[in-house]
Formats: sequence, structure tokens, C-alpha cells
Amino acid sequence: TSAANLASQELAYARVFLEISRDFAFGAGPTQSGELAQRLGLSRRLVDQIVEGLAVSALLNRVESGGLLPARELGSITMEDVSRSCRRDQGDDLEPPNDAAGRHVTELLAELAAQHRETLDRVDFRTLAHRFPPKPDPALADGSERLSGRQAEQKA
Repeated sequence: TSAANLASQELAYARVFLEISRDFAFGAGPTQSGELAQRLGLSRRLVDQIVEGLAVSALLNRVESGGLLPARELGSITMEDVSRSCRRDQGDDLEPPNDAAGRHVTELLAELAAQHRETLDRVDFRTLAHRFPPKPDPALADGSERLSGRQAEQKA
């Protein structure tokens, strides 16, 4: 897998998880895969593959309605968790070089990868969700609110 392709995949994973996080953080209830695909301009097949990867990594739960919710508190799920979920099935394409220059470059790249992971580990999805709140739903232009099941119960 090329670095550019992996970066593109990591971005797609992060955007899908961020949308689910925002819906959850702002009480919109479980997110539907089809809605995600439409919002993000991604194919439904790609979104379903990403959702499967996030679920296998224990970052997402599917609920009875078919919707998606974060599996843990958003503050405990980092960009590194989502990035790791994306990378988990990615194998190494090349044998590591066995000469001094090759070993040195491999060590440098490993250091950069470690720094990258440390940076991603400092960014959690609660922070991201609140930094980028969802746009108002035009279907609710009359000023009414879209409530989650929990909010609707509390309001009643």
C-alpha cells in the first residue's frame, strides 16, 4: 500500500468516525451508513468497509436500528485509535533493506511513524466533535430540534 493511499484511507476512516462522533455528541442518535455515505460523498460500499473495520477494532457499535454509535466515551477514542484501525490489515509490501544505509533510513522512518502516532494519540474525538459541530438540518428549518431517544425521554 502506498503512503498516499494509506493517508487517503486514514482520512476516510477519520471523517466517517468524526461524523458518527458529532451525531452522538450533539444528540442526533445513531448514524446510518447510507446517510454517512451521502454526507461525505463516499460510496456506500466504502463506508460499509470502514464501518466494519471500526467495529472489528471495537470503536463502533451497531444498534438494533442498524445505526452506529461510538463503542466508548469519545474522549477515550483518539485519532491514533482510528488510524490503527485503518492500518491493522495493511501488511508491509517490502522486505526491509539489510545494508547500513537501508537500516538507517528504516530507523528514521520508524521514528517519524512513532512521532506521528504520538501526535494522533493526543487528539480525541470528543474534542474534534465539539470543534466542528454539525450544521443545522434544513429539514428542521422551523426551529424544532432533532432529539435522540434519550433526550426525547427526558423532555417528555
